Amino acid sequence: MASSQVLGYIVARATPQIAYIDARTVFLQPQGGFGNTDPTPEQTVFDFPTLCHDPAYIGAVSTLQELTEVVVSQNRRAIAADRAMVKMLDGELGRTTAPTK
Repeated sequence: MASSQVLGYIVARATPQIAYIDARTVFLQPQGGFGNTDPTPEQTVFDFPTLCHDPAYIGAVSTLQELTEVVVSQNRRAIAADRAMVKMLDGELGRTTAPTK
């Protein structure tokens, strides 16, 4: 099984966790939406003291934290592999520096 397939399964595990957290969180969207910005703490409404005693919420947050770390780790490995490939190609093409993007 390819790592991209495994990553798909990992991300799919997050869906119910996200749904559980989203069902207990309200984002107060400004008129016209958030655009390219994330909601501020003032635009996020949830009952944190109650959620701290909700085992399902705690579990969902914990699972999302772990899944996020796995995805970040996977992305770092992919970036390292891509950089190694660029370096190898540069060597094959006789370039001393890689083009920047």
